[in-house]
Amino acid sequence: MAREPLRLLRATAQRARTAAVSPIRRFRRPSQTSSRSPSPAASPDAAAFDPSALDPTLRPRPLVRAAGLAAVTVLGAWIGLLVVGSVHISVGPMDTRMALRPSLTGGTKINVAPLGALELTSHHAPLRLDVDVDRLDPIRSQALVDHPERLSGLQDEVASDVTRGTLGLAVRSCVAVVFGATALGLAVYRRPRRALAAGGLALTLLTASGGAVYATWNPNSVLEPRYSGLLSSAPSVVGNARSIVSDFDVYQRELARLVTNVTQLYEATSTLPAYQPDPTTMRVLHISDVHLNPAAWHIVQSLVRQYKVSVI
Repeated sequence: MAREPLRLLRATAQRARTAAVSPIRRFRRPSQTSSRSPSPAASPDAAAFDPSALDPTLRPRPLVRAAGLAAVTVLGAWIGLLVVGSVHISVGPMDTRMALRPSLTGGTKINVAPLGALELTSHHAPLRLDVDVDRLDPIRSQALVDHPERLSGLQDEVASDVTRGTLGLAVRSCVAVVFGATALGLAVYRRPRRALAAGGLALTLLTASGGAVYATWNPNSVLEPRYSGLLSSAPSVVGNARSIVSDFDVYQRELARLVTNVTQLYEATSTLPAYQPDPTTMRVLHISDVHLNPAAWHIVQSLVRQYKVSVI
């Protein structure tokens, strides 16, 4: 009977010990599981952390982004015009190339290589029209010589060719600026939306420039051209543009006669036998009179280079 209370005391202590350990184990198991996998409530906070929220200077400013987009647009549009913005068109008997180039003053420049260039104050806009005369088509020139009556309709033909070339240049320029600005915007931003925004802005700027050209167009600028190169002596040789317009019939007849003489001279020289000089032959160029004409020195230099003149 004395041992019975001891057994009861031991059983009670054992139950108390088991009851004290069991809640601790139940409490630790969820904590170990939670330590292995991050809590879902903490994940969005970590992902949504933005350093710019703590420092406002890290945020991109709207003006800086707009200036960057404008710079990319202008540069891309200029590259597009430079690469794929030109068109080749036949104007009368001449083969020409037309292109639009960025400019601060606008106007039109006609390059007649190697004689020089003509500059016309045709408009005031951030675009300049460049016209390069590549060559004179001998077939169409011969047709004018054989049929001088066609010179009467040459003015209408040239006007029609210029109109057709201008429309083609406008369409080509729109495609060029959109393509160039979009391609450069995609390369810089790597986002299609920003690239398309650059292309749309380029098209808007080109349209606004076209409106400025239309508003400031001056058709009388052809009467007061500025010459450069060998063409600077053209007014003293053929007269100024106003006299050409007033005496167009006279110049028309003289032009037909000049084209006829040049064509006949070309045909005569093409039938001559090829000259094969002796290596010891000395070539002499005789000049009777220069009349202090500055254009004569360029002609003499060209003759010396072409015929390998030994003595002048």
